[in-house]
Amino acid sequence: MKRTYRATTAEAALALLRAATKQIEGELLAYAPGDFEARDRAEAVAPVSLTLSLDLTALVEMTTEKHAQAENL
Repeated sequence: MKRTYRATTAEAALALLRAATKQIEGELLAYAPGDFEARDRAEAVAPVSLTLSLDLTALVEMTTEKHAQAENL
């Protein structure tokens, strides 16, 4: 099962990262319900592909501008 998501705000990006984590954890629990050792072993070896492109340029600029304005007060 392959899924592609796109986020355009920090809020959406964080929500997607949480959702991806929960989806992986859910599949591991489904693989070995109640068997935490088997789940841990599967977590260590289960092939999962994750590609992440993170562009924080605009957020860094916002932060820089905010702090520059605060210093000029």
